[in-house]
Amino acid sequence: AKLLAGLGAWVSWEGLAAIILLAAVSAIVAVLIHAVLKRGEKLSLNTAQRIPFGPFLSLGGWIVWLYGPLVVR
Repeated sequence: AKLLAGLGAWVSWEGLAAIILLAAVSAIVAVLIHAVLKRGEKLSLNTAQRIPFGPFLSLGGWIVWLYGPLVVR
């Protein structure tokens, strides 16, 4: 929450939706790539792993800072 608030102060409130969208999409892509690469390994009983969302928020904030918020016309 603090990272998102800081990014909102940096890129303004108009870019927050784009940051969250880009962070979620990049996180889903990363999890899918990880699942494909680990497909050959034997699955354990505890397959649930926590993945920090901060790096994906930072990536989304960086992209929005470089190119500006998404504009739908």
